[in-house]
Amino acid sequence: MNGESKKSFFQFIRFAIIGVLNTGIDYGLYTVLVYLLPIHWLAANIISYASAVLFSYFANKYWTFKKKSGANFAELLRMYGVNIVSLAASSALIYVLVNIIKIPDIAVIGGFLIKKEITAKICVAPVVIIINFIGTKLLVFKQD
Repeated sequence: MNGESKKSFFQFIRFAIIGVLNTGIDYGLYTVLVYLLPIHWLAANIISYASAVLFSYFANKYWTFKKKSGANFAELLRMYGVNIVSLAASSALIYVLVNIIKIPDIAVIGGFLIKKEITAKICVAPVVIIINFIGTKLLVFKQD
């Protein structure tokens, strides 16, 4: 593995770790909004996703891509731009799974019900991860 490949590999590993934390924020807030308030899945998806993106920007800037500069409004706008694309993809795919394919709610041992909206969000995660890593690396924190 050459130097640039090795660097990209470790960036992806750090990106994935931040992604786990970011996903916890996104899914945790989404679940609270869908189950407890309850807010429509689309509004909940937008609120939870936007909150997680803000965390992701700072964590990826300073840890994943090791940028030394302070917060940069242009970078933050590009981060939200990349994430608007993945939010649109996520929302469209959730819509397809919930309203067109009509995936069912899932009953789990103990009678707990996993709503189809939660299952759908989990199913679309791989697409969102790929869009976000490529967009973040190439557009947000591109090499100077």
